[in-house]
Amino acid sequence: MHHDELMAAIQVGRDAVHRVVTQDDVNVVCIGELGIGNTTCAAALLAALTGVAPALVCGRGTGKGGGCSGCVCDAACVWW
Repeated sequence: MHHDELMAAIQVGRDAVHRVVTQDDVNVVCIGELGIGNTTCAAALLAALTGVAPALVCGRGTGKGGGCSGCVCDAACVWW
């Protein structure tokens, strides 16, 4: 993806959020994804857009078993 394509994609998201917030009286917007291997990316976007600490937006994810050791790694990646 080239930089101009990235910026266009981000603008599509911004426009969509603006539309629902202004037209549908929405107070909360949730960012998510579907699939395996995308949760760290979604967490990074959420942390960047909201200023929330990575440790608070990184979850267990799928495929990490019963423990949460992957959360620490994900949070470190998002922080970086």
